[in-house]
Amino acid sequence: MTELQSFFCTTWIFCCLMIGKCSDVIVQSFEGDTVTLPCQYDSKYHGKLHICWMRGDIPRTGCGDEIIGSDGDKVVRNKLERYNLLGPIQQGDVSLTIFTVDKKDSGKYGCRIHIPGLFNDEWHYVHLIVDDEASVSVVHHESSIVQSEDGVTVSAIIVPVLLLLMTLVAIAAILMWKQKKKTRVSLDIVQDSDIAVIYSNSDSTVGLYSREMAVENVYQMQTESDYEQWH
Repeated sequence: MTELQSFFCTTWIFCCLMIGKCSDVIVQSFEGDTVTLPCQYDSKYHGKLHICWMRGDIPRTGCGDEIIGSDGDKVVRNKLERYNLLGPIQQGDVSLTIFTVDKKDSGKYGCRIHIPGLFNDEWHYVHLIVDDEASVSVVHHESSIVQSEDGVTVSAIIVPVLLLLMTLVAIAAILMWKQKKKTRVSLDIVQDSDIAVIYSNSDSTVGLYSREMAVENVYQMQTESDYEQWH
């Protein structure tokens, strides 16, 4: 990011923090068309407010290069007849209409809504682009909204599918874990059984060996007794 871009970004953030609400819209039109630059405020909440439209940047105070102004009821200042406020002004719609636009009308426009109080004013910037092709005007920010809605629709389809796949994977993992645990328990039981058989065989061998030893001892004792009788 260049120093100039950083400066504009910092300035924009400062404006939003210090001067209240900010908005930025791009409107594209064509030579000879009638174009409307949007600007509205909540008249039910604020009541009727003074507003002014100007070319270029909105100054910290005042209306700068003003082209049209309203007192909340009607248009009170108008630089050119091509400029007008055709919306319901008393209801907060102070969008600027420009008749028979040409390329000289391209540029930045500012709508300032005077709200009582320190740093309460609302700033609305509109960038007008006039091409030399004959067609209807297009509001770019509306196109962006449509794209966002399409993105939400796609997300609404993808997210449940992903959740279903994750659920199936989790279930499969649990089943595999249980099967593995069951197999391990079965192997432990088999190993325990083999050890028991070995112990049992060992005991039998020891017992048999002990009985044989006892028979030999008895035989030896009888032989010794016979020997003593003869001597």
